[in-house]
Amino acid sequence: MAVNDRVRPQRLFAAVGLIGVLTLAGCASPVVQEPVAPTPEDDDQASVASMLDPCAKPNLTTVEPGALTFVTSAVPAPPFFLSDQPADRLGLEADLAYELARTLGFRPGEVTWEYAPAEQIMIGDFTDYDVAIGGFAPTEDDRDALDYSQPYLEVDLVVVSENPQAIGVIIDGSGEVIDEATGDVDVIRWAYTTQGPARSFLIDRGLSLESVTNIVGADQVVEGAEIRRQSDAVVIDGVTAQWLTETTGNRLPVVPGVGSPTGMFSLGLVPGNPLIECVDRALNEMSELGTLDDLRERWLNPSQWRQD
Repeated sequence: MAVNDRVRPQRLFAAVGLIGVLTLAGCASPVVQEPVAPTPEDDDQASVASMLDPCAKPNLTTVEPGALTFVTSAVPAPPFFLSDQPADRLGLEADLAYELARTLGFRPGEVTWEYAPAEQIMIGDFTDYDVAIGGFAPTEDDRDALDYSQPYLEVDLVVVSENPQAIGVIIDGSGEVIDEATGDVDVIRWAYTTQGPARSFLIDRGLSLESVTNIVGADQVVEGAEIRRQSDAVVIDGVTAQWLTETTGNRLPVVPGVGSPTGMFSLGLVPGNPLIECVDRALNEMSELGTLDDLRERWLNPSQWRQD
């Protein structure tokens, strides 16, 4: 077959051109794929999911619409509250409250505070709040007046006493003190905080809380020495005991060899409040993200107490 020489160069040129184009294309920078913007369908699905989530902020029923109300006692309880203004977020529980609120979708300005004695909260006399925070520890005695969240802090308990007779009695567990002058037999005058795990310790020892002569507030435990003069023994959590030791420079007279249960601090809610499920979910999320560990590491560190 005859070949048209006038056509061949054109074909060769076209082929060479095609190879050049392919070569240039192979050497060119890769095309950056732009992220695909969410479609209206994606937004609709997210909106529907939020509407169906009972823990989404718009679906939460709180005592003040659009706000989350915490209640605590009116006095500082270091190192859980290092001042009487929780909004400054100084202290483990003050900071925890705002982190919990953030996890539930509330901004700092949407957090409000109420102040009430712990005993009023624990017997159900004060209910104008969403979440109670301040060393509350569940016992079977007050479950009718409060629902408790899962624990956010685990603490050891210690017994503090300056009474030699009481110390011996506490260690052997007899529960009685003999007055050397009169020979009279008396029971140990215990003191403990209204909220907190000390009550569980006394109940486990078979003591009736009605016979305990001193139920003290957090401020009195912090003062320490006065309560020890009024009582034979004080039961406090190990964190508070460490705070007193570190900040005063004095060793507390801790009774040795007293086995005490581990105390659990939880958040309290009015019984039946469906918010409890969302609080637990938020605490689980904070635990998985390491937020609770970060809070404990920061605020249970003695160097932080000295700084503040």
